[in-house]
Amino acid sequence: MKEKPTVGVSACLIGRSFRYNGQDVRNAFISNVLSRYMRLVPVCPEVEMGLPVPREPIKLIGKINNPCLIGDHSREDLTFRMQRWINAKLVELEKLTLFGFIFKKSSPSCGLYKVKVWHESGGGYLRMGKGLFARAFRERYPWLPAIQDDELNCFDRLDQFLERVFMTWRLEKVFANTFEENFYEFHQKSYCLFICRNPRMAEMLDEFLKTSKLDTYKKCVARLLAVPKNRRLTVYCLSCFLQGIAGIIDQKIFTELKNLIFRYEKGSVNFLEVREKFLSIFERDFVKEFENYYFFNSYPLTILINSKV
Repeated sequence: MKEKPTVGVSACLIGRSFRYNGQDVRNAFISNVLSRYMRLVPVCPEVEMGLPVPREPIKLIGKINNPCLIGDHSREDLTFRMQRWINAKLVELEKLTLFGFIFKKSSPSCGLYKVKVWHESGGGYLRMGKGLFARAFRERYPWLPAIQDDELNCFDRLDQFLERVFMTWRLEKVFANTFEENFYEFHQKSYCLFICRNPRMAEMLDEFLKTSKLDTYKKCVARLLAVPKNRRLTVYCLSCFLQGIAGIIDQKIFTELKNLIFRYEKGSVNFLEVREKFLSIFERDFVKEFENYYFFNSYPLTILINSKV
């Protein structure tokens, strides 16, 4: 892709040997596939705040919502150093206009979920919390798409992340008048994506456009895309598309698509399989106006085809 959304990533996931022990934990999917569709911006809190490689392990100790970052052997408190770096880094990242972030799981700085927070007494871990940088990042940018590397193996989580990244990037380009669509064209092609999340919010977006409340529209789209697709509403949208092409396709294909929608409704196939089948029919039977709807084409599907989900 010539133009790509800018996405932050924990530097170790794209092959930078920044882990405390210098171990290579490069993620092949991020490095080989996502890098072709996104401009990846590597970030490593520990190294960027001045810690060497190799270094002693660090861990979170104390209160779940306000833990300290402590050297495992030296017991050096690195919390203030990390917080000072975080404050400066968030200002720096804001200038880049990120459209998402991929975090390293379990990291005391970058873990989004299930990061061990240990007892001050030195016993076992108290509870699962968040890495210090990941927590601050989410607080600063609550509606920005974020995912952990281990979630890339889950179709639903990856699908939603990609959809949010590419749709918010596309909308930003519409907003800046650097895209081939205007707001109304974008809205029309996105409407089923909105419906399958929250029909009421989709109607509100209609009103925001009609009354030219474009800033409000943009913010609400970001919030709505953060809501996972509702399977029942997605089935409804698929059924509407099927009825729309019923007069074009033969009965055998109609029955095949109807059965595929039923299998998706029951959870026996994922949305990628349904999407690929519909797109193949649209292309074969020259139904180009449906092919271009973001319900089917919100991001390059070759990303998922090259993944292992």
